[in-house]
Amino acid sequence: MSVPLTATLRRLIVEAGLAAAHHGLASEADAIMAALPALVPDPDAARRLHAACLIALGRGDEAAACLRQDASTEACALRQWIGAARGRGPHSLPHDAPLPAVVPAAPLIPLNPPRHV
Repeated sequence: MSVPLTATLRRLIVEAGLAAAHHGLASEADAIMAALPALVPDPDAARRLHAACLIALGRGDEAAACLRQDASTEACALRQWIGAARGRGPHSLPHDAPLPAVVPAAPLIPLNPPRHV
């Protein structure tokens, strides 16, 4: 007797697949991507999640093919991600490369400044 998966458990499995893809665990991500139609009831959402995993794995051409007929805002965002990741694998920065600045450097302000007695 099989017990149906709850929506929460299905979501967690999909999230594990995305995490696997982002960490370069291709066989694990591929296994979960193969199960997406059974895990995600909306075929459009399943296709977009499949594309997101492919992009994270550095397989942008396959992801672009998945999104070819999709004009949604989500698909447009995924296409931008493909463009940004084009030509790079999941771990594209060399180990000694400086990380890009997210915010401008600011002087450190102590949270608890010393009190003068």
